[in-house]
Amino acid sequence: MNFKNKWIIPLLLLVTIGLVGCSNGNNKQGSKASNTQTSQKSQVLSGVYKISDKDSDTDDNGNKQPGYYYFKKNGEVLWAQNETGDEDNGNYGGAARGTWKSLGNNMFEIHIKYIYDNDDFTFKAKKTGNKLHTYSNSKNAKYEWDADDNYKQPDMTYSDFMEIFNNGKNSQRQKVQENGYDDPDNDSSSNSSNSSSSNSDSSEMSFDTAAQILQKGGFNDFNYERDSQTHDGSHATDNGGYLMITYPGAHGQDRFTITKTGKNKYHVEAEYGSSDGGFTKFPDQSSYGPTSADVTL
Repeated sequence: MNFKNKWIIPLLLLVTIGLVGCSNGNNKQGSKASNTQTSQKSQVLSGVYKISDKDSDTDDNGNKQPGYYYFKKNGEVLWAQNETGDEDNGNYGGAARGTWKSLGNNMFEIHIKYIYDNDDFTFKAKKTGNKLHTYSNSKNAKYEWDADDNYKQPDMTYSDFMEIFNNGKNSQRQKVQENGYDDPDNDSSSNSSNSSSSNSDSSEMSFDTAAQILQKGGFNDFNYERDSQTHDGSHATDNGGYLMITYPGAHGQDRFTITKTGKNKYHVEAEYGSSDGGFTKFPDQSSYGPTSADVTL
């Protein structure tokens, strides 16, 4: 072997070691990035949170009126507040439904809308241990949401929360019947309306209009008397339609998507399911009624 060839083997070994080291380094970085993505994807809100006493509403008699969140892992959220006092003194209760989504780094965005009243809120929250701090919403928001601290309630069951939710919902409906809808907190908002009725909001279809469409479409799981007390409004969808959610029975949930197709013409898609732990479709949809219909009023 001549002198030049003696350097070939050591040189090849150095190159091989370098390539292996780079490969391992890249793998570690890839693993770290993958773990970060997994961590962000796995960030969830679940269970019941109660507002701290210092942040709770207080009625004129000094009674605390705490608010409660119930977060479902599927991205749904319920909010509730019991009424205080009696018919002559105290505050009405409240209830809202909405959604949450993870923003990463233990930050979340929450959107909730009152069941019967106009109030609609979007705000951010940060989770630290068993505490969820919610931030006040935009200063230009139509309805104001104040910053507060909320704490996990590990001993509070879904049934416990739903008792508060149903009480708050009934109290809110009574408030609307007796005192009308809430006026906007921020009249300068581009979203403000001079009307006191949520039915005048272009993002809503009146319950009676939706009911007329569903009844004419033959959706026999819909019951006017029952659902007029428990429905979740007819909120606008991204494609220009309206979503009506009703709650037949103790744990049932029906979803009707109504889309206008022409003058006095509508197309309806129906989904029947359970509201336990989030909406779950029943396997045999047709046994509860038609799954779609075209209606002319």
